[in-house]
Amino acid sequence: GLGDVGSVTLHFCAVVCGATLCDSIVLAIGIGPDLTLFGDTMPCLGTSTTLTAVGADELLWSTGESGPSITVEAGGTYTVTASSACGESEASIFVTFVTDPEVLITGSTYLCPSATLVATGGQSYLWSNGATTPSITVDTPGPYSVTVSNACGSSTASVQVVDSPINAGFMANPMDGEAPLLVNFTNFVLPPEADIFWDLGDGTTSTAFQPVHLYTTPGVYEVTLTATLGDCYASTSLIITVLGPDAQDVAIRVPNVFSPNSDGVNDVFEVFTSGITRMDMYIYNRWGQMMAHLDGPQQVWTGRSLAGSVVPDGTYYYELRALGNDGVEHALRGTITVLR
Repeated sequence: GLGDVGSVTLHFCAVVCGATLCDSIVLAIGIGPDLTLFGDTMPCLGTSTTLTAVGADELLWSTGESGPSITVEAGGTYTVTASSACGESEASIFVTFVTDPEVLITGSTYLCPSATLVATGGQSYLWSNGATTPSITVDTPGPYSVTVSNACGSSTASVQVVDSPINAGFMANPMDGEAPLLVNFTNFVLPPEADIFWDLGDGTTSTAFQPVHLYTTPGVYEVTLTATLGDCYASTSLIITVLGPDAQDVAIRVPNVFSPNSDGVNDVFEVFTSGITRMDMYIYNRWGQMMAHLDGPQQVWTGRSLAGSVVPDGTYYYELRALGNDGVEHALRGTITVLR
C-alpha cells in the first residue's frame, strides 16, 4: 500500500544585477514504498510457511525480523513496515494453520422409509455408495461410510442404518358377523411408547390402545392402525365384514400380524374364508420382491421366502384375489406384520 501523500512548496528569491528574481518549486513528500505480501496463508498444522514482502529494501516485521522473508509456525496476523526517504508503508497478512479433517455424520439412521445422512468436516466427500455430495439419502439398511478430505489429509467415519424401529400390528375379534357387530381390537405395536391412531373404517377414529367398536350398518370396513415415533411411522390394516340378515355366507378374513417363532401360538399366517371357491394371494417385501404365493384358501405362510430363508421382522404387503360361491370376485390389499 502507499504511505500518506503530501507536498510542500518552496519559494526563493535572488538579486541579480540589482533586480530581484523570485520563483517556487513543489516537492512531493510522504510517498512510501508500494508493498506486496505473498505466501501460503493456509498451511497444514505441524508445518511452517514462508511470508515474503516485495517492493522495498528496508523492512521490519512485527516479529522483529528485518529480512524480506520470515518463516512462521503459528497462526495470526503478521505485519511488515517498509521505510524509504519518502515515507513509510505498512501491509498485513493473516495466516491460518489447517488441521486434518474431523468427519462427523449426523441424521437419523432409521429408515422411515428412507434416511438422510449428512457429513461435515471436509472440503470433499466420498461415500461408500459412490456419492460425492455432503449428504445422501438411502433406503436400504446396512453400513455406510464417508471419507472427507482437505488439503492436509482425510478422515473416515461410518454409521449403521437400520429399518424403522416401529412395527404396527393388531388383531380383531370377530372379523365378520351380522350387524350390529361388536369388535374388540388387540394392539401389537412395538415399541409400546409409540403414538397410535385408529381409523375404524366407518368414519370413526380413536387413539385408545385397544378400542372396542360397534358396527351397526352392514358393509365392508377397512380398519387402519398407524403408529408413529419421532419421524418414523408404520401402518397396517385389515377388513371387517358386517353382514345383513339376508347376506350369503361369503367372508374373507385376513390377519395382519403373526409370530413365526415356533412357540405354538400364532406361528403361521392363514387367511380364513367361507364361501370361497378360488383364491390367490401374493406377499411382497418393502422392495417389491415376492416372498410367498398362497394359491388356495387352505394355504399358510410360515414366514419364509420362496427360497426357504427366514424373513426378517417387519411389514410385508399382500394382494389377494378370490372368487366366492356367489360368483362375485373379491380383491383385497393390505399389510402383514411379522413379529417374533
